[in-house]
Amino acid sequence: MFCENCGKHIDDDAKFCEYCGAAISEKMEIVEKTTATVSVTKKSKKKPIIIVIVSAIILFIAAAVAYSAYEWVKEKRMSEEIDSHSIFNLDNESKPKDTTKPTYVFNS
Repeated sequence: MFCENCGKHIDDDAKFCEYCGAAISEKMEIVEKTTATVSVTKKSKKKPIIIVIVSAIILFIAAAVAYSAYEWVKEKRMSEEIDSHSIFNLDNESKPKDTTKPTYVFNS
C-alpha cells in the first residue's frame, strides 16, 4: 500500500508511514485492499480469454491444413483413376511419341 501523505510504498499492515510518520487511516487500508482485489480479478479474467483465442486460431490453422491435405489426396486419387482408365495405358505402341525431346536427323 502507499502512504496518503508522501506517496511512498509501505507495508500493508503498517499503522504509520515509516518515511514521513503520518498515521494510516482505516479508510486507506480498505481502499488499498479493494483495489488489489479488483486488480487480481481483472488479470485472472484476461488470461482465459487469451488462451481461448490462441486455441481457436490453432484449431483454425489445423483445420485448414487438414482440408488442404484431404483435397490434395482426393485430387491425386482422381488423377490416378483417370490415368488407369486412359486408352494410352492399354499398350505401349498406342502411346503418342514424346515430342518434348529433340530428334536429331543426320544427313549422309
